[in-house]
Amino acid sequence: MEALAGVNARRAVHNQFVATYHKAVAQILEQLDNMEEETRNEHLGWEEKAELTSRQDKVSEKLEALHNQWESRDKIHSTLTMETEAIEAELKQLVSEAFI
Repeated sequence: MEALAGVNARRAVHNQFVATYHKAVAQILEQLDNMEEETRNEHLGWEEKAELTSRQDKVSEKLEALHNQWESRDKIHSTLTMETEAIEAELKQLVSEAFI
């Protein structure tokens, strides 16, 4: 039962990701646009620009990670479904053996 609860918890997280993906991407793109505008600020020193560039790189990496997770969403869904089916089959087997 714990295994099934674990799979269901992972499925809930996955479904939440799928439901919020587009909003998260839009927020990150807006953040990157704002950072890009900041880098054009002539009043920034080289240290501030370097820090901003570093932050941009981290945000871009986060965006890429989101895209990668999005691309694998069908595989994740299939894996969760197969895990659920395997656990349910095992539980049915255990129940039927208990009544023999």
